[in-house]
Amino acid sequence: RRPVLHLEPVMTEFEVASSVPSLQYQIAVLQHAMAKADSMGLPLLLGESFDPDDPAWDEKIKMLPQLRESVETLVLLPSHGVFEASDSLTRKHDWVQMQEEQTEPLHRWLYEPQGTR
Repeated sequence: RRPVLHLEPVMTEFEVASSVPSLQYQIAVLQHAMAKADSMGLPLLLGESFDPDDPAWDEKIKMLPQLRESVETLVLLPSHGVFEASDSLTRKHDWVQMQEEQTEPLHRWLYEPQGTR
């Protein structure tokens, strides 16, 4: 087992398009999450909305040697009565997680800072 940061797909509760194009917003969120992963020395599993195969992605991000396709099965530790609200880790939504659970295999992109493999 190893700790992993997970970045859910980016959603906004407000209108972003009028001030920032959606792709630029996603890339800014991704760059921030990658910087956090670097500073914590932890791998970052990207939600399914992050796909570097999208032609609009910045080539500098696509070419990062730390970024690769991966199939990961995660162990979710109990949250002791706190509601989990992930739409992308399991088929559940808003559930009380009282015991350890394992996700189905997740086909995602994984960012691994140097020295975390």
